[in-house]
Amino acid sequence: MSHPVIYKTTTREISFPSTQVSAWEVSVMTSIIDSWERVIDISKEKLYVFDCGANVGAYSKVILDYFENPSLEVHAFEANPYLMTPLHEIAISDHRLKVNMCAIADHRQAFNLAVGGEGHRPGMTLGEMRKKCVTT
Repeated sequence: MSHPVIYKTTTREISFPSTQVSAWEVSVMTSIIDSWERVIDISKEKLYVFDCGANVGAYSKVILDYFENPSLEVHAFEANPYLMTPLHEIAISDHRLKVNMCAIADHRQAFNLAVGGEGHRPGMTLGEMRKKCVTT
């Protein structure tokens, strides 16, 4: 069993699932959260965070767990149908997450998306995946 990685921002701790994010990703995410902290904590207006290419929702979950502001809404965009279950599980536990099964692009197009199967896991190599055509 892997234990979460704990990092501190200016005022609080952040717990990252150690099997889902690299040390570099944790460092970047910690910096982002640190810079957002004052704005998100005190805002009374609706705030939106977009997690594009959400994978299993690790970043979305960190944001939702860290910020308790009820006016925060996180939109997770993920085109891989095999990753919908973990995203929906997070959405069930926190209504502020909105799951969007689609890819994000600046224009409409068809492309090949490398996806795993039911056994998809973070960090899979392209050789472990198969191709599926998706339209954005």
